[in-house]
Amino acid sequence: MASVFLSYDREDKEAARVIATALEKAGHSVWWDPHVRGGAQFAKVIEEALKAADAVVVLWSERSIDSAWVRDEAAAGRDSERLVPATIDGTEAPLGFRQFQTINVTDWKRGARARGYKELEQAIAETSPELLVSREPVDLPHKRGGSRWLAISLVAVLLLVAGGLAAWRYLRAPSPVPVVAVAPADRSADGEALARDLLVKLGSLRSARTDAVRLTASAAADAGHADLIFEAAGSNVALLSGKDRAILWSKDFEGQASNREALEQSMAYTAGEVLDCALQASAPSQARLDEQALKLFLNGCALFAERYRTDSGSVVPIFSQIIASAPRFQPAWSKLLLAEAQALRGQMMFYDKSALGDLPEHIRAARQLNPKLPEIYVAEAALLPIQAFEQRAPLFEQAVSLNPDNPDLRIVRSEFLSAVGRNNDSLDDAKEAVELNPLSPGYRSNLIQALTFAGQLPAAEEELRRAEQLWPGSPTIDDARFRLHSRYGDAKDALRLVQSPDFRQSYPTQDMEKYLLARINPTPANVESAIAAVRSAQLAEGRKLAQLEQLLADFGRDDELYSLLMSLLPDRLRFVSQVLYRPNFKQFRQNPRFMQIENRAGMIGFWRKTGKWPDFCFDPDLPYDCKKEAAKLAA
Repeated sequence: MASVFLSYDREDKEAARVIATALEKAGHSVWWDPHVRGGAQFAKVIEEALKAADAVVVLWSERSIDSAWVRDEAAAGRDSERLVPATIDGTEAPLGFRQFQTINVTDWKRGARARGYKELEQAIAETSPELLVSREPVDLPHKRGGSRWLAISLVAVLLLVAGGLAAWRYLRAPSPVPVVAVAPADRSADGEALARDLLVKLGSLRSARTDAVRLTASAAADAGHADLIFEAAGSNVALLSGKDRAILWSKDFEGQASNREALEQSMAYTAGEVLDCALQASAPSQARLDEQALKLFLNGCALFAERYRTDSGSVVPIFSQIIASAPRFQPAWSKLLLAEAQALRGQMMFYDKSALGDLPEHIRAARQLNPKLPEIYVAEAALLPIQAFEQRAPLFEQAVSLNPDNPDLRIVRSEFLSAVGRNNDSLDDAKEAVELNPLSPGYRSNLIQALTFAGQLPAAEEELRRAEQLWPGSPTIDDARFRLHSRYGDAKDALRLVQSPDFRQSYPTQDMEKYLLARINPTPANVESAIAAVRSAQLAEGRKLAQLEQLLADFGRDDELYSLLMSLLPDRLRFVSQVLYRPNFKQFRQNPRFMQIENRAGMIGFWRKTGKWPDFCFDPDLPYDCKKEAAKLAA
């Protein structure tokens, strides 16, 4: 019978015990001992058990899909074609495992009598060709001649079975997958603990990917079997070539976090991004990079992970240099187009600038190389005017459909959906991005913002609390905290941040202080002071105009807000209308005249053509019907 590795979350121990008992009674050997998981040598024991198993049975549940260990064990089964996924509470498998049919054993308490138990046994059998052959009865012919005919028939059957088995194994043999070892750079207890933590976090990240890779724990001295080797010590992580131990990438993270936990999170996140790029560079379908170009690419990937959302233009020269030396290397094109598109989009949104640079030429060159490169569509959308929602929508849809497992593409579409009033759909993409890369503070910050814009303030505050535990002292999470509390949460907390000497926000401090004082104590004098501070600034910038809109909405100055918006040219109005779908504009949207503004901005035509109406139209307390008002205005 088969040897089975049973992967489960500790909270699901009872379900694991029942299923393990049923499998053992059927003759299988089941490794599921819960006591080993807490031992000092658990990583080594688990790895050995995983290697020895014929089948890796994973019990998905609401708890286990969030377990780094379960995902890592499931990835080991998936990558070696031994995965047998089952759900014990109806929970869907996480991303990276949904291409496998999940067996329903939600009535697991019945053991071998559970509805899906026979299907589970059959799936285990299919992981072992020997087990399948032994279960097939051989009907031997009975002719005169007795033993001679029996011997001939038996030989013939055995030859057929052997030949079939060899062919089956050949057809089913998994293609070689890269082996990545994670090792301490020294034999110290701290180094071993750091390497073990890095292995677990990388395993969690890889479990959301569909491409195969085998992660393994190794001592520095015996990592020679690996294709790539991560070595960790102190605050430093290095990626080495498994062939000659040449250093391909390294980074010292000292000073980048306020405590050890935050440091390790930052190290694992950046290492995960570098690993993704290293695997892309080694893919058989990609053009080869020489060692110097590979090192430059991996360094660029690390910087991209840190700067894409805040300073994307700074990584453009790196990837431009790579495509100049390796013009057929698609992963560099993907990063380059995303960085250029993000930089251009930021210029247009906040400063009304439109310096296209080399982006149009890069789009043409990338399309000649691979017209289905998803990032081409994002770059094409960036060339359009910021208010060209109708033209940009299908481009973002196409990009995500070509690579739904790319969190950057999910975030780009999330931001677009929020800009056209579909905050709930925007939230779905933000959640998917975090699921695809749970170690990214940037994606978590975007999720906090998406929850806020969708009107789920308590959930946003809870997500912020978790993020601050994961990345204490992170500038990205500090920024998320400020954005949440400055507009919707605790204004006193936001004021403390503004007045801190370490405040890193790009908003003019004086304007923001006056606004926060008005939120804390909304006297007529404070409100007038806050509005006057913004009106005196140059409203040509989109950021300033949007800030004034929000001030007027926050303090119930609906008539002034209506007059301001109706005075804008349609293109300008369409650009700034994206803030009107946020929670603090709810009162303003209650008046049907709001639809007149949306009609001037061209949004009603967009909603009618796409059939995708904004979320506010479905508010139960909205005193008018969006579609009826739209029809009146179109008549």
